[in-house]
Amino acid sequence: MSTIETKIRRFVDPVTAWFTWKVYDRAFQKINLQSPCRQSFHRWDFLKVMFDRDFVKVFLYVDGKPVGFAVYTLSLEKLPWVSAEYYRQTAFPGLKVAYVPIIAVSPKYWGRQYSKPLMEALDGLYTRDGVDRLCFDYADENAFLPEAIAAALPGTIVKETLGQQHYVSLHREG
Repeated sequence: MSTIETKIRRFVDPVTAWFTWKVYDRAFQKINLQSPCRQSFHRWDFLKVMFDRDFVKVFLYVDGKPVGFAVYTLSLEKLPWVSAEYYRQTAFPGLKVAYVPIIAVSPKYWGRQYSKPLMEALDGLYTRDGVDRLCFDYADENAFLPEAIAAALPGTIVKETLGQQHYVSLHREG
């Protein structure tokens, strides 16, 4: 039986940052070809997150080998595609909001329920920080994600869709 553990860090060393970039980039290669909106950070932005203490990193290890990670932050203004004002003033005024911009497990380990320990660790952060709403985004190609996250969290979880983005192409016939 495999040994599964999670470790929570605010800062990572350059070797760990580079390794996690490779896992992350591989995990999102396919979906970035399926969606008109990039579903992952570019390398430079990813590495900035890895070295920023406002982003809490949760690493997943199986038999001592790093196989996945998640990132959690209360600093919504540091996510370029997120409107912190919307979350704080329109959607959830007066509530504490956290955002999970990254959940990634190496494709080699998909389908083995290894994201569950990541979700449990995020739930611990959510509870510790007194967060009222844990938010994230996903493309239609990852529509399983809300249910998978909800299944890994204790209690009754309520999903609220906050909006949708439309990508449109116009062209002339003929």
